[in-house]
Amino acid sequence: MKILHLLAGGNVGGIEMLMRNYAKYSKHENHFVMMWGSNGTATKFIRSEGCSVIELHMSSRKIFSSYRTIKSYIHQHDIDTVIVHHAAPLAHIYLLWLKRDLHKIQAIAYAHGNAEDMSRENEKKGLWLRRAILKKSLMKADAVVAISQSVKYSLIELFKTPVEKIHVIYNGTDISLHQGMVHRRRDGAIRLIYVGRLTEQ
Repeated sequence: MKILHLLAGGNVGGIEMLMRNYAKYSKHENHFVMMWGSNGTATKFIRSEGCSVIELHMSSRKIFSSYRTIKSYIHQHDIDTVIVHHAAPLAHIYLLWLKRDLHKIQAIAYAHGNAEDMSRENEKKGLWLRRAILKKSLMKADAVVAISQSVKYSLIELFKTPVEKIHVIYNGTDISLHQGMVHRRRDGAIRLIYVGRLTEQ
């Protein structure tokens, strides 16, 4: 299967780490489109694994030409499936256009966070539009991947995504990166250090 992953960018983050693992371990032929940013950390790693990466360098003047580039790439490489990973509204507009223009393509929307985070509920300006685009995209997608049960139920509640479309697939991790990092004390206790954001999210 030939898969095109549509991403906001190829820098550092949870989604980008997952893409690195796709590039390294997936048995499918993976292609990647980065809408913004240039030659980020994840992009360099993905290329080093032999995967094709297109960087669109998006701007408001390039919305239609970038879409034509994606559509042309899909034709040239006989892509079977497009997966939209980031919640950027433009990425989901592209999903809708691809479903309209390429009837044989399978389109998957990947929900890496709860519906409230995807629609940036704390940013009131443009909220109704972001929410409408995401809702329609998830409705039109052939399938929706949610990374947890919590994400699944938030999609049903906020976007009214049909339950039969949603597939819960928990994020995996490359356990070889963590070999030898756990040291048990003689009393059997494990002490942990947490490094990350301390936010409500």
